[in-house]
Amino acid sequence: MAAIMGLWSTALDAVHTKSMIDKNVRLSANSLHIGTGIDAKSYPLHSRNVHVVAFGKAVIGMVSAIEPILGSYLTTGIASIPTGMMDSLRQYSRTDLLPSPNSRIKIYEGANLNIPDAACLKTSVEIHDLVASLTSSDILLALISGGGSSLLTLPIAPITVQELAATNRMLSKAGASINELNTVRKQTEHLKGGGLHHLAAPADVISLILSDVVGDPLDIIASGPTVNDDSTAEEALAILHNRLGSTSNVPASVISVLEKNDKAQWLKNLSVSMDPFNLIVGSNKIAVNAASEYGEAQGISTFILTTEMIGDATEVGVNFANIASRLLKGDSDPLHGLFPDTKFDSGLNSSLLAAFTASRQNGHPFCILCAGETTVNVQGSGRGGRNQEMCLSAAIEMNSIGLPAGVTFASIGTDGQDGPTDAAGAVVNSLTAEHGLDVKAYLQNNDSYSYFTAIDNGNCLIKTGLTGTNVMDIQLMYFP
Repeated sequence: MAAIMGLWSTALDAVHTKSMIDKNVRLSANSLHIGTGIDAKSYPLHSRNVHVVAFGKAVIGMVSAIEPILGSYLTTGIASIPTGMMDSLRQYSRTDLLPSPNSRIKIYEGANLNIPDAACLKTSVEIHDLVASLTSSDILLALISGGGSSLLTLPIAPITVQELAATNRMLSKAGASINELNTVRKQTEHLKGGGLHHLAAPADVISLILSDVVGDPLDIIASGPTVNDDSTAEEALAILHNRLGSTSNVPASVISVLEKNDKAQWLKNLSVSMDPFNLIVGSNKIAVNAASEYGEAQGISTFILTTEMIGDATEVGVNFANIASRLLKGDSDPLHGLFPDTKFDSGLNSSLLAAFTASRQNGHPFCILCAGETTVNVQGSGRGGRNQEMCLSAAIEMNSIGLPAGVTFASIGTDGQDGPTDAAGAVVNSLTAEHGLDVKAYLQNNDSYSYFTAIDNGNCLIKTGLTGTNVMDIQLMYFP
């Protein structure tokens, strides 16, 4: 447990928002410099011509880091962050992420449990009005992270925010991918799918992005508010039909907006937008690389399996248990047939086996590191999230195949919130499934949180509070 938490904490620290902002934003000679190396760009600064909008689970730390850099050039700003985040950061002693009391950037909370609501709608209207007022001498600096899709919510009339939330909920329960969810969002909302940067024209638009999507696709992260979008209303309709089987339960306003292609018509009425500068400043690759370096320094042999893990969370949990079993048995093809939805680099199979074998020969602990974002097909009425569901599934399989109790598995959300619960994830071993309860019934009811709460005084659950960052989920399979 201690080893896993050390690796996890290091991964989380590596994507601390202040370090990412400090690395990519600086001022000199009345110019704003963004990025590093050959991809860096500079923008002329005038008296108070920089405006900030921010939305997502991790942007509060980005706000507090960037305001001192911008100084007197910052005119106004609005940030949309999750409900309860300010209190959570104080509770978990993360006051370093909070902006100063006299910040020029107004902070609003909303989207309770990551569901669009009236609070985030009100904030989004303010963001819309600020952005629409900009001129050619202005710079709009957009700070974007995962969770931005819910926190920047401005549905196309006559869709209401409640109808938007209901549509998102139906798609999520049907196992829709983040790409599918965000395609529908982009076609039913004003500011997503490039809407924000079109609205900002003719101002310069710069986006600093913390990626929470597998493969870091700019048009999908927070539904691509500052990225030219190639999705169509027809694609969104097809997703609704394919995922739900029927659109009879989808709000009629959503179907109407898509059938009339209202988003495309709205964009046509805006000014031609300058190309925005979109820069990814943080990702899960940074996090797992840091954990790997830490592990090696601590005498733990590490192996990064992938940073693009996808698939059904329950199936992925089973696969992690089986890969552990195969490695312990010396199977020459430990990845065969496992993780079918995830693409691995060629030669990874033999590299994994070689690394594990070397660790055993050297007497070192071994840890497989992985990152990505899985999905849950909700069939039951319980509480949990994809990380907890993956862990419960892994524990059942670890117990079934008789893995040694020392082999430990964890899956943790870097944002600190796994589903509609106060846990970030869980840590399990083969004994986790041996508590006299019908563990499979809990899994079938999507009730992993209740199971973990009922056993070991809840010690399997990892509770970090909202962390102020968000680069998807991290998995760790540890062999002592």
